[in-house]
Amino acid sequence: MKLPRVRVETMKTLLDHAVEGLGEIAVYESQSLDRHLDALRVRVSVASKARGLGELIRDQIDLIPATQALLMDDYRERRVLWRQLRERIATAVQ
Repeated sequence: MKLPRVRVETMKTLLDHAVEGLGEIAVYESQSLDRHLDALRVRVSVASKARGLGELIRDQIDLIPATQALLMDDYRERRVLWRQLRERIATAVQ
């Protein structure tokens, strides 16, 4: 397989876009982990206040929609970040 020749300036631009995009993704993932740790703290706090098994289960079930929303927000944002990175690289190659 023969690879196309790439100019040095194009390669530098590609690398710049890759580093910048991956940096944004890394920052987002770090912030995402912080949000998930906060959600876990809420669950533990709610669990510690339960007066019985039934209340514990009910309270934890009540937190499921917030957890689902957090996961979906993360999923959507990750898709946006990866799409933007792909588009930047594709634009630099053209």
